[in-house]
Amino acid sequence: MSIAYEHARDAIAALTGEGTLVDRLALSHTFLARISTDRDLPEVLRPRFDELVADIEYGADSVAGAIALMNETDRRHLADRVIALFADVARAFPKD
Repeated sequence: MSIAYEHARDAIAALTGEGTLVDRLALSHTFLARISTDRDLPEVLRPRFDELVADIEYGADSVAGAIALMNETDRRHLADRVIALFADVARAFPKD
C-alpha cells in the first residue's frame, strides 16, 4: 500500500470522526501534510493536491485558524475535495 494512500485514507477517517468540521479538517490536514508531493504522488495528482493543501492553510498563522476564518460552505467544499482526492489516490494506487 502506498504512503499517499495510507495518509489520504487517514485524512478521510479524520473527517468522519468526532468534533467540529474545523477540528476534523485540521486533523485531516495533519495526515495530508505527511504526503510528499514529489515522492508520493503521481505527477497528474500533484497540482490538485498542492492546491488543496494550500487552500486549507490559507489566511492564518495556523491551519485551525485558517479553517476557522472560512464560512461553512467553504469548509464543506474543502471536505468534499479531500474525499475526491482520496478517490483519485485510490485509483492511482489500487490495492492488491
